[in-house]
Amino acid sequence: MIHKSLSTGIFLLVTTMLFALGAMAGESLPPVRDRAICAKMIRAGQQACDRGKYEEAKAYFRRAVEADPASAKAWHHYDTSVVLALAAQLKKQQAPCEEDTVPEGPEVPSPTAQAPSPPSEDSSRSTSPKAKAPAPPPKAPEQGC
Repeated sequence: MIHKSLSTGIFLLVTTMLFALGAMAGESLPPVRDRAICAKMIRAGQQACDRGKYEEAKAYFRRAVEADPASAKAWHHYDTSVVLALAAQLKKQQAPCEEDTVPEGPEVPSPTAQAPSPPSEDSSRSTSPKAKAPAPPPKAPEQGC
């Protein structure tokens, strides 16, 4: 009987201690917010972004988020810089493809060119309008951080 109550007591003691340790491990200290460093890193990141250095900007904005995890502005700039850095990488990867030359071969008519109209009785007066090439689309403005 003593043995049974002793083992039950030890079991309860160990269980209570494990529960207390688990609760303490789950507690975390609130993050330390350093708004001055966050603001400094945001400014440096914006300058890097203005120069087109998106990877560098991303590193500055990441440090801003680490300095103040609650800063919505730091998170916004970081997220934007991640997208811009990825876009720059994709553009860099596609650049060699744009430089490739097209092998010489028969000319292929433009898909926007109009087919010639059948000859009319009076061929000196042509009524078909000349085909115009479409204007290239306007360039999108560069997105900043």
